[in-house]
Amino acid sequence: EINWDCPCLKSALEPPCGHTFKAAFSCFVTSKTEPKGIDCHQLFKAMQECFQAHPEKYGAILDDDGDDGDDEGFGENLNPDNSLKDALDGNIE
Repeated sequence: EINWDCPCLKSALEPPCGHTFKAAFSCFVTSKTEPKGIDCHQLFKAMQECFQAHPEKYGAILDDDGDDGDDEGFGENLNPDNSLKDALDGNIE
């Protein structure tokens, strides 16, 4: 289960793109495909486009994703083994 109250998710969940982030991340977490999340590509693309359309709101997230302009590798920062592990494990103080 995803801990949507985790501070590490706060900025991504804020409007106007929070709904696209939540859909993409939920898809990734529940994905059964190999490689994990490949079936969520369109949702991640929509999220990325929304974030890019609002750099004033999501600039820090965009700067942190290592995006070089193509979609290859997009979403790897959302791997639960990476920065959002606490949200997935429910480990917040």
